[in-house]
Amino acid sequence: MRAQSTASSATRCPACGLDGPTADALVRCPCGRGVFVASAGDPLAGRLVDGIAIGEPIGAGATARVYAAHDGRQPLALKVLRADASERARRRFAREARALGALRGPHTVGLVAFGEARDRRERLRLWLAQPRVSGASLAERLIRGPLAAAELPPLADGLLRALEEAHGAGVVHRDLKPAHIVLTADGGVVVLDFGLARIVLGETEALTTTGAIVGTPHYMAPEQIDQRAPVGPAADLYAAAVVLYEACAGRRPFEALDPLLVLRGHLDTPPPRLPRRAPRGWASALARGLAKAPADRFPSAAAMRRALIVRRPFWRRG
Repeated sequence: MRAQSTASSATRCPACGLDGPTADALVRCPCGRGVFVASAGDPLAGRLVDGIAIGEPIGAGATARVYAAHDGRQPLALKVLRADASERARRRFAREARALGALRGPHTVGLVAFGEARDRRERLRLWLAQPRVSGASLAERLIRGPLAAAELPPLADGLLRALEEAHGAGVVHRDLKPAHIVLTADGGVVVLDFGLARIVLGETEALTTTGAIVGTPHYMAPEQIDQRAPVGPAADLYAAAVVLYEACAGRRPFEALDPLLVLRGHLDTPPPRLPRRAPRGWASALARGLAKAPADRFPSAAAMRRALIVRRPFWRRG
């Protein structure tokens, strides 16, 4: 069933200036370069953007809404920035698209398309589309308790391979946590949500205010908190160590009702020991991953993965 428009004013193509259909329609301009975008108050479900059919909303944040979508070839997730988003939010959204465009690999989700247009009030709207991943988040899985010992090495393998893919493309996630890790039905691990990502190679513009803390307190590396060292790949390895500690122990290494106490724990407190059920080598490997100084952690995600995925011999020593 085709959605019927009730608006009376026309939009204008941001690329060529052509007057288009009514303001609540999302359709491609005949010039091939622009998209007529709905006004902020109109629902997007059932519309088209750049040949992508938009379905129902599946998520929302402070500055954007995510819709189920399809481009005729694959299911997508379409993220649309709010029309009243700040200029800083627009630049961050565009940076997220650039980061996603650099990702190539089975453990991260890259970019299908990225576009911009103006609504009937001449307000800039940005959108990006990614392949939609089916599965439950690690956060949802951890509600039931820690992972079984046999489940931990595959999680570590997939998570750290995702960071290898991102870091190899010059992208640092900066907000890695269980809610951003999807466990797929076929046993795979996929890392999502690079909204706070930093493009390490070639980035010249700082998009966070001086002194601002970026990330989620329970998973933040010390250098994200005190800003005494650059936030690079080592910060993601620290967050990965926190995630794997939580998956193994059923609790995060630093817990408190007051977020400031959590941050203080990252800065000053050694993490508690892992339970004895942890896989062989995990206690020492995660202790290194949780080192306070970036230089004391693993040199790469691949090195951390090798330390955690210990190959057991086919014989018993007797």
